[in-house]
Amino acid sequence: MPNLARRLFLARTANDLSHDQLAVLTGGAITAERLAAVEGDPTSDVEVAQLVRLAEALDVRPHDLSPVLEKFYLE
Repeated sequence: MPNLARRLFLARTANDLSHDQLAVLTGGAITAERLAAVEGDPTSDVEVAQLVRLAEALDVRPHDLSPVLEKFYLE
């Protein structure tokens, strides 16, 4: 199962966004530097509010980015 780092990278690149562009789209909820750090560390995590803002900016559902939340949505 892909981790948050991989899922975030895939969603960001699928939308052809840089870290800076995505940071702006989150309304400042997370910085470009933090995004790069999260993508670079498979053990990293973000706050729930940041995850929600990232999902909104990437036009995905929060559980599409988080393997922790995904288990609650699998049927």
